[in-house]
Amino acid sequence: MKHFNNLLKLLGNLQFIKITILTLTAVISAGWFGDALKGDCLFTQIHSINTCGKAGYFLSLIFSFLIFIVFTGFLYITSQQLFYRNLKWVEGVRPHRVLIIAVSALKTRLDEKDGDIYLCGGEKIKEKRIKLTGNISQDIEAFTQIDFTVNTQQFLRAVKPHIENHILERVFLIGSEGAEGSAKKFQEVKKILLLYKNNLEIETYGNEVNGIRFEDVEELCEAYENLIKQAKDKNYTENDIILDVTGGQKTASIAAAMTTFRHRNLKFQYVETGENNAVLTFNIEIGSASRIL
Repeated sequence: MKHFNNLLKLLGNLQFIKITILTLTAVISAGWFGDALKGDCLFTQIHSINTCGKAGYFLSLIFSFLIFIVFTGFLYITSQQLFYRNLKWVEGVRPHRVLIIAVSALKTRLDEKDGDIYLCGGEKIKEKRIKLTGNISQDIEAFTQIDFTVNTQQFLRAVKPHIENHILERVFLIGSEGAEGSAKKFQEVKKILLLYKNNLEIETYGNEVNGIRFEDVEELCEAYENLIKQAKDKNYTENDIILDVTGGQKTASIAAAMTTFRHRNLKFQYVETGENNAVLTFNIEIGSASRIL
């Protein structure tokens, strides 16, 4: 592995040397082209025209322009190879003002009684039932205490870092289509969120009944881009926004990664399944191979 890393570092250094040479050559050829435009007769050693008449002028102009175009083209191609794209992740997430969530269909049923909100299990776990208190940490723990393993708990874990310190101001919900799609649960999701912050601004993407196809990466990317634009139109910056893909399919993660690549300061998060249930933050990092290696 050490030799492999050394090889990568050497290749990165060679690329840096190559791009430096090409840059200098492109600059020099641009100077030649400028001299030719002023009427200087160039490259007399490689053509048979020794006088600086029209023929010599046009040959100088054409040769210098072609050299400039060729080396500039090689410079562009090499520069594209020099840069790399790397998916970076860290454990933990700082609070954000805007949360864009790809919501999965919650496996709980919401019941309201005497002003209280309860989450109940489906047919297979109908005996499970918890009362939401408005304290998100306490409610997340309530699921664990009665072994109530449903995706609603993961949803709350995704929201918690942003809402518990009252930093979160706006949530955009993206729902999946179909009779069993998450778009059908939007009203329940809104009631849950408003329990933890009653002045939270909540907006939904697209038709609340139909939703979108979570299997379609392009459609998800379009949804993310539209919602990011809406947030920016409300004077939020990319640093204020985070995407959550906890409830989405793998395509949601792919779409989020593609979106963060197009927006330098944008990140997306995912709640890990397992003992820790840590919130992981991801971003596409762009830089030169020689600098990173």
